[in-house]
Amino acid sequence: MNHVKMTSCCLQGLSSFLLSNSSTTCNLEMELVPKKQVKSHGRLPWITTQIKRMMQKRERLFRLARSSKRALHWQSYKKYHNFVQRQIHLAHSNYVNEGIGGSLEVADAKAFWNYIKLQPTESIRIPPLQVRVNVFDSNERKADILNKHFQSAFTLEDTSSLPQLPPSPYPQTDQVITNTPGLEKQLQKLKPNKAAGPDQISPWVLKTFAPQCAQILQVIFTQSYESGILHEEWKKALVSPVYKKDDE
Repeated sequence: MNHVKMTSCCLQGLSSFLLSNSSTTCNLEMELVPKKQVKSHGRLPWITTQIKRMMQKRERLFRLARSSKRALHWQSYKKYHNFVQRQIHLAHSNYVNEGIGGSLEVADAKAFWNYIKLQPTESIRIPPLQVRVNVFDSNERKADILNKHFQSAFTLEDTSSLPQLPPSPYPQTDQVITNTPGLEKQLQKLKPNKAAGPDQISPWVLKTFAPQCAQILQVIFTQSYESGILHEEWKKALVSPVYKKDDE
């Protein structure tokens, strides 16, 4: 019993230390991890080199027509402008049908999500909400109204008289052993470009320093398994709802 209490204290202490110093870890990451800042030029993948040359020629025709103010030059510019627009629409359609459609057929959705990121977005606010005869416009009141509505959609069950489960008919599992090489192997599989979790530690850091991180995680996981305690902060996650077809 004393061993369990000591292990629990050690786990809580070590977990609290790591989680309370997560800001320090992030600061060290920002200071020591090399980064390169690049400027996005808004490049559209369906705009090829040939189409860029057409657009440059269109720009030259426009400057010529604007400077000369001759009807013949304006007519040439408008005709070529319409031609370039048709070529851009055709290239966009081919990219969507062949590039993105082909990537989804081979179960590679990267091209699809890159295309989604290129689409213009707009911020849509929640409109004022009416409760009986009152109309609320503040963000705080609207959040309270939505929270109460979601709570009303769930049933609060009585947990005071739960039935006792009978003994399990299945044999107990063997003791789970967490070793450092196994953790290091799993850390090496992380995708460095993914977003960080609530601890704000980048997967790039975990993967790059996998041998060092695996030793620390091995101690934490072993103590957590032996004591049966999971830190409250580790029960949190960042959840983002993603729209799927036929969702209502």
